[in-house]
Amino acid sequence: EGEHDVDGFRCHYNVAEPASPVPGAAPLVLVHGFGFSSANFKKNQKAIAEAMGAPVYAVDLMGFGKSDKPTDIAYGEPLWSWQVQELVQEVVKAPKVFLAGHSVGGL
Repeated sequence: EGEHDVDGFRCHYNVAEPASPVPGAAPLVLVHGFGFSSANFKKNQKAIAEAMGAPVYAVDLMGFGKSDKPTDIAYGEPLWSWQVQELVQEVVKAPKVFLAGHSVGGL
């Protein structure tokens, strides 16, 4: 588990690392749907990481899960897209990533 800062807000994520990483394998970022959280991916996250040979990140979008839930911002795709972009740039730091999501997580 980890947290990163997005414009002063605490954003939570889970990461599963493979036991045998494949050099150059691109990480996967999982984005949950409306009303869900990263916990929805927890059961399969490690198995996916092992199959890919790469880390698998699952983010809690702002307003959900363990991320901050500010009352004075506009929730929606622009905010959540920016949050995922910040996670990729500041935490994942890979030249290429795969994104997968369901519902609003498909951004």
